[in-house]
Amino acid sequence: MKLISLAFAAFALLPFTLSNADTLTAESQIDTVSLFRDGARVTRIAQIDAPAGKSTIRFEGLPTTVDYSALEASIGDAKGVIRNAKIFHPENIKDNAEVEAIREKLEAHRREIRSVQQDKTIAKSRIKFVEDLAESFAKGYGELSDNGSSLSLEQGLSTWELVDKTKREAAEIEEAVDAKLRELAKTEEDIKIELREAQERDSLTRSIAEVEIDLDSAQSIQLAISYQALSARWQPQYELRAHPEDALLDFGYFANVWQQTGEDWTDVTLSLHTNQANRRGNVPELYPWRVNRQQDEEVYELSSFGMSEKRQRSALLQNSIAVADMAMAPPSEQQIAVTTSTVSFQVTLPGSVTVPSARENSTLPVTSAAFAAEFWSEVVPKVQLDTYLRARSVNELQIPILPGIALAFVDGKLSSKVNLEKTLPTEKLELSLGTDANIVVERIEGAQLDKDTGFLDKTVTLTRSYTNKVTNYHSIAHKVVLVDQFPISTDAKIEITRLSPKDSEIKVLEDKKDSGIFQWETTLASEEKREFKTSYQIVHPRDWNLGPNL
Repeated sequence: MKLISLAFAAFALLPFTLSNADTLTAESQIDTVSLFRDGARVTRIAQIDAPAGKSTIRFEGLPTTVDYSALEASIGDAKGVIRNAKIFHPENIKDNAEVEAIREKLEAHRREIRSVQQDKTIAKSRIKFVEDLAESFAKGYGELSDNGSSLSLEQGLSTWELVDKTKREAAEIEEAVDAKLRELAKTEEDIKIELREAQERDSLTRSIAEVEIDLDSAQSIQLAISYQALSARWQPQYELRAHPEDALLDFGYFANVWQQTGEDWTDVTLSLHTNQANRRGNVPELYPWRVNRQQDEEVYELSSFGMSEKRQRSALLQNSIAVADMAMAPPSEQQIAVTTSTVSFQVTLPGSVTVPSARENSTLPVTSAAFAAEFWSEVVPKVQLDTYLRARSVNELQIPILPGIALAFVDGKLSSKVNLEKTLPTEKLELSLGTDANIVVERIEGAQLDKDTGFLDKTVTLTRSYTNKVTNYHSIAHKVVLVDQFPISTDAKIEITRLSPKDSEIKVLEDKKDSGIFQWETTLASEEKREFKTSYQIVHPRDWNLGPNL
């Protein structure tokens, strides 16, 4: 296969000139699209009967927002070579046929408006004529003419009847014309909107690619070009369907696809890539970090590419449209083709896919799987009494779970919207699935005992206790994790002693050591109630105040 890849943006933007060669305009169609998190690699193919020797194949109507340095062209197994290839945005390009047709329609409509307005002008002229006639008659009534005659009463009545009839008819015409003009004005606005939309579509496809080939003989060739369209992206969306009683978690993986390249991707092979094609590929470099006294008029701003990426991810999550409870089911994982590279995963969706160029997003099913899962409910009574259903599983998909929004359903009912973190295949997956109304918690504050202690050292001993009552209203036994804490001392003169619970009753996570945070883990039978007590003593100098929360 003969392939040429050009990476010279400045060269690609030069105006194209051709001498001693034929120029053929290709009728092409989009064959495949590789969609990244920040752009799309689009491949078009054209079947061409090309002459021997040099000729230039022209592809018109390509996306305006393209990377002009990233064009590839291939002539497959044809006998010949590619001499040159480039994609550029020509100056003074004419409007396309659709825009011209709508503009002609608008002009014809405006001619109709002017014709109807002329009818209104004629009606007003008729009214003016008969009003002048009536005024003239009124002035001449009773006066003798040169022959000694005068206007009769019958003539006056006939004149007034004519004036009245003419004014009524003209008023009806004027009213009908006004109604017609209002209708035409609305239609004109609709045509203007249609024209603006067509101009916008036309403005999205102003690039042209030209491939210069040199063939050994006249032959039919399949010419393929690939270019990087920038106005496209995808982001993951998820649907979690939890079945705690069956210890199963149905995981639905969707792709929220947006593209406004101006080209409709119709019946294409679509693959999703987990990396960002336009992200900087160079390793960032650190420079000396000098700290100086900041003057009032000086303003310093620290920035880094990593911070920018974080902001982009945050904006992406905020703008996400949650996956609706769609009737369509994601395809099974066996139907998708997954490949991996050093830098990304690639998922090719089964069959042909259509994604129109539009402002709206399209949601495409990617894959689904049923994960074995452990479920429990977790509560932090000191902060709030709501209990949250949690799940722990393993990502058994062949592709990573990327940061994104998930709709969580529990036993078929919508529970909440949650954020998922990046989880690679075979990595552990921990999820929150919204509140669990079947675990009810009460927190009761015990009596606060404060007493002076130490005759010589003058200290105060504070005793505090709290009781958490937990009831399981699930129809089956259910695991509950209750998180609580003790205060921790920051001064040697403050002594804290834990009275309950015992070390054997609780668990302290590795990342919570020395934090005072611990948790109970227990399994409650259906409708079982259990109490968990936290109590401690604090001894501190009598003249110290330790704060309002003790």
